Amino acid sequence: MSMNPVIENLFDEVFGLVRPSGFDSWEENDLLFLRLEVPGYDKENISVAAENGTIVIEAAREQPKREYLVRSTVDKFRKVINVPPMWSLDKIDASYVNGTLVMTVEKDKKKTKKVQIK
Repeated sequence: MSMNPVIENLFDEVFGLVRPSGFDSWEENDLLFLRLEVPGYDKENISVAAENGTIVIEAAREQPKREYLVRSTVDKFRKVINVPPMWSLDKIDASYVNGTLVMTVEKDKKKTKKVQIK
């Protein structure tokens, strides 16, 4: 069961919750591409951490005080992406341009093993 979109947007605005609007992933050659739309955030307020087979993206921004709120709010989100073990989280790059965060992860060639059939 989902909440009425108008109520959900009001709830998000009052409590400072933001959901990224789009996420894509694809593999090209020996790279895994992850693209996440996070418009309106400064690059300095976005963090990307990789550990134990997951990538965690967090972002926060303070919104100005509004008439109907007693204090200012903070819009924030957290996205956790599970990455298969064939990808090396030691070899991850990230860039943020025009509201889009793009990460690339290299394939760990040591973990990819070709098995000979007998």
